[in-house]
Amino acid sequence: MEEVRNIGPKGCTRRIRIGSAALLFSAVYLAVLIITRPNAFFWLPVLISTFIGLVSLLQAIEKTCISLAAQGFQMIDDSTRAKITDEAVAKKLRHKSTRLLIKAVVLTSLLIIFYFLVPKS
Repeated sequence: MEEVRNIGPKGCTRRIRIGSAALLFSAVYLAVLIITRPNAFFWLPVLISTFIGLVSLLQAIEKTCISLAAQGFQMIDDSTRAKITDEAVAKKLRHKSTRLLIKAVVLTSLLIIFYFLVPKS
């Protein structure tokens, strides 16, 4: 089966950088949360950055930009957007994007579970 994709190597590299930075922030912030055990409001930044980091890395792995797929576009040479003319390919990319978002939500949810499983000191 042919792999469908809508971003090139530069787009993947950009997403890896963004995702890695977001997950690094999340890891440091999570360590602070585990040590200090503040109220639930302080969870919001770590959840948002973790979700963004996971979505970015999953987009790079899958070579699929969620936004472009939803609009029916692809990046040809990492700078030029082009409309996807084959409806079957566009449909596959939208389906791939949905699976990608579900993976990110599940992985972020596992982080929440991990936090609550860490014993309180």
